[in-house]
Amino acid sequence: MPSKTRYYLLLVSALGGAFIISNILITNLFIGGSPLPAWSVFEAKTMITRDQFLASAGNLQHSIQQFITSKQFVAEPQMQVVPTIALISYNQVGFFDNVPAPTAPLAPTSPPIPTQTPIIPTEIPPTIAPIPTSIIVQPTIPNRPTSRPTVKPTKTPPPTKVPTPTNAPVQVDFPKVVGDPLKQKWYGNGSLACYTTERFIQVYANGLTPNACYANIRAVMDSSIVSTTLLGRSIQVHKKALPAFEAVSKTLDQYKVDSSTYKFPSKTYKIKNVGAYIFRCNVNASTTQDTCSTGCKLSPHAFGIGVDINYEENCNGCKNFDMPKEISDTFEMYGFRWGGHYPLIGSYIDPMHFEYMRDLCDGV
Repeated sequence: MPSKTRYYLLLVSALGGAFIISNILITNLFIGGSPLPAWSVFEAKTMITRDQFLASAGNLQHSIQQFITSKQFVAEPQMQVVPTIALISYNQVGFFDNVPAPTAPLAPTSPPIPTQTPIIPTEIPPTIAPIPTSIIVQPTIPNRPTSRPTVKPTKTPPPTKVPTPTNAPVQVDFPKVVGDPLKQKWYGNGSLACYTTERFIQVYANGLTPNACYANIRAVMDSSIVSTTLLGRSIQVHKKALPAFEAVSKTLDQYKVDSSTYKFPSKTYKIKNVGAYIFRCNVNASTTQDTCSTGCKLSPHAFGIGVDINYEENCNGCKNFDMPKEISDTFEMYGFRWGGHYPLIGSYIDPMHFEYMRDLCDGV
């Protein structure tokens, strides 16, 4: 092939290729429904243009090679060369067709929801290794009784009966009177010498000289009084006479049935009232009950050594009384004088009254 003809052929091919490329760019990129295509549209068109260009270039190269190697090609200057581009065909999209811009999604779409319920695999429980039989400890089951034991109902014990006093002698540390109590000095004519206000003050009020209304004597008595129990009742007595009162109480309690009943050999006796310390004048020996008057002689009750029992049944001056012999004998056994024996000293009978005389008459 002459070099001139080849030069012309190459020039035509270059021009044809440039025309095709410009046509593709103008048609696919700048000709469309929107002057300002979205970037996704532009990118899609660019990909299509690239594929079309590569396909066209391949077809052009193939046609040129066939044209060059063909034996029928005769170089004629007067021959009008038909561009090979006219013979090129693209079976998908024509070069001069208005290629529609591919529709690209503007936003990612959610994945489709499956119409069938997914199959949830069944969990297979882990296989537990068998425990060796050599280390299994079998619990020991106790032998069950063949018969149920017979439970016998518990009998309710009968109520405890109050024991009947046996009248057995009670051991008391306090000394008893030796001999007949009625022959003691506090029952004879000499008792008038130890039964005076001055003797009461000497023994139980520290020998003080009385002031007006015996105020200082009363103050000493209030500080010397202690509490104890006699015949189930709480009383107040002088602390020096306390051992004698406790000896009487302990002896009489052997006849006690309940809090107020005593069963003596002579009779059953009910204790209603018991009274001891009260700072007052002697009812039988005084002409007045005014402690500030010269006619007042202080009572043994004012010193915590006198006690009265059941006032109404054993009233002062009453010849009929119900004081049990066991009570009066017990008091006299421990150095007391009973008002029921006052006629022995020429005084009014007072069966409710008892007074401690041993300490007053000792040494007189």
